[in-house]
Amino acid sequence: MDSVLMAIAINSGISAGAFAPTSLFGIVTYRIAREAGIALNPFGLLAVAVVANLVLLAAAIAMFGSTQPRPRDVDAGEVIPGTGAGRRAGETVPRRHFDPHQIATMACMMGLVGSIIACALLRVEPDIGVIALGFGAVLTLIDPTLGARAFSRIDWSTAFVVGGIVTFVGVLQKLGSVDLLGRGAVSVGTPVLAALVVCMIAALVSAFASTTGVLAALVPLAVPLAASGEVAGWALITALGVSATVVDASPFSNTGATLIASAPEEERPRLRGMLMQWGMSMVVVGPVVLVPVLLMLSKW
Repeated sequence: MDSVLMAIAINSGISAGAFAPTSLFGIVTYRIAREAGIALNPFGLLAVAVVANLVLLAAAIAMFGSTQPRPRDVDAGEVIPGTGAGRRAGETVPRRHFDPHQIATMACMMGLVGSIIACALLRVEPDIGVIALGFGAVLTLIDPTLGARAFSRIDWSTAFVVGGIVTFVGVLQKLGSVDLLGRGAVSVGTPVLAALVVCMIAALVSAFASTTGVLAALVPLAVPLAASGEVAGWALITALGVSATVVDASPFSNTGATLIASAPEEERPRLRGMLMQWGMSMVVVGPVVLVPVLLMLSKW
């Protein structure tokens, strides 16, 4: 499968599920709408996110589904990990099974999720970083040599770029630049055009920063426009939230950076370029499609 299609598919799943009533984006968006007195059905928000991402996934399949990834050149006699033997170039690699360390990793991931759920049931505020660090220490003790080998395969250039971009956008948010853009967009004369501009700003900033921070900063700015009655509040806030997440495949977003870092090293340059094009196109495509459609549905 083309790595670009796989990356977009993963991002679509994350973007859709993030708006569940039990997930962070859904909780933040619904809470802000409720505090503003705007009737927003949390399951309606989830439904819009799921449909929007399914449409994007279908478009990605049409664009990249027929592309056959170029097989990696293998030298004759190369030892394939897990097979214990060499093979000739062009021969098919035997299907591998999970090794003990991979099984332990999956168990730790399930343990992390279970720990968070248990803390929530016990009304204890979990420190996810400390819990994850503990599970990481357990995995290190299982195979101390694995960490050193993995360290050299980390895509440090992507990590540093994302860190710098997130820091820069954070400074802009602290200085009030994002709020200034949001207030300027809301002041646009035509309500529909104002809604479109607000959603585009949310998408653009989210492509280079934390989506959670963008939602917390820009959704309140859209509340006065929604409360004016000129546009449906639930439609505007839903469009803003979904527009801010469909761009997360961008290499400068946390999700996009993780997808690139997880890809084979020889595929990263192409993947980085294609995800950049996809993410930047979503800055325009997402709001342009979502705002008119949702506002039209709100009138029914």
